[in-house]
Amino acid sequence: RGKQSKSIYVSSNDPQHPTVQLRLQTTIKSAAYFSPRNLHFGQITRGEKPTKIIQLVPDAGLLTITELITKPDIFTARIVDDTETEAGESEEKVEGTAKQPVKIAVSISPDAPIGRHNGNLTVKIDHPRVTSLSARLSVRIEGPVRFSPRMLFFDEKAQKKRSLKKVRLEKKTGRNLTILSIESTVPQFQAELVTIKPGREFEIKIRLKSDIQPGRYQGEILVRTDCPDQEEIKIPVRSNVKK
Repeated sequence: RGKQSKSIYVSSNDPQHPTVQLRLQTTIKSAAYFSPRNLHFGQITRGEKPTKIIQLVPDAGLLTITELITKPDIFTARIVDDTETEAGESEEKVEGTAKQPVKIAVSISPDAPIGRHNGNLTVKIDHPRVTSLSARLSVRIEGPVRFSPRMLFFDEKAQKKRSLKKVRLEKKTGRNLTILSIESTVPQFQAELVTIKPGREFEIKIRLKSDIQPGRYQGEILVRTDCPDQEEIKIPVRSNVKK
């Protein structure tokens, strides 16, 4: 869609003009387009219900929306009027006719599971040639317990020096957190828990065991907690030695 310009080069036996350039210009309009093209929520905490606005902009005259479809079902969508803000609440509306941009509020369920989610917003319209338009949706949902870094890697130098690496866990809201246990799924690594602020901040110290030769190892540090939303936190651990 938008302004387009193409050239055609015609070669002939004309000695004065052996090649002639023909330029074609036009403006292509679609039935409608999304602004922004896709909707990214970034990182949120489970239990929140964020809402973002995406606009469906008519590009070729009157547009009638007949249906809104979101997949997976952690996403919901509704048409909002001009008096509403992104966080506003109003009666749900899924149909509309407009010559101006149509605002669509997309929300995420507070019960959505932890993890990265990708989906689609599909808007069905009454255009004779274009029956639907889609935009991509994405979000990363974190639990109430934040931890960083999300993965540990021990290169050859770190293994030979028996370097210590740390993972910080934090719980900023809600009731206090209790760490029930910590264990490694591979015997080559050992993990130790250090309490920074009781119930709120912890540090896990991870290193290669002293009696283990450097090599290629892969596993996870399993942190079990009393948090219902994050009873088990998995921290990938990788090590590698070049041959």
